[in-house]
Amino acid sequence: MSMTKEALDMIELDAACASAPILDHYVSVVRESIADATHEVQEHARALLLKLEHLVTSQRAEPAAATQEYLAPWLTLAEPERAAA
Repeated sequence: MSMTKEALDMIELDAACASAPILDHYVSVVRESIADATHEVQEHARALLLKLEHLVTSQRAEPAAATQEYLAPWLTLAEPERAAA
């Protein structure tokens, strides 16, 4: 069975609120069916792949940096003054 424009539209609507594993599944489904589709559907599928890949990367967390970076590394905090007893 080849991919249709209606199926791509359904994937696109569902992808807006789908989790990353579901988006990965949609990407693989669209990639596998793109070769058998008509030219018009292939163009739509390529555009949808761009959108799906963007959604996947936006849902993935970036790894934390090994060193901690500060917005203003030249600033230091003064030690609080202790009251005389």
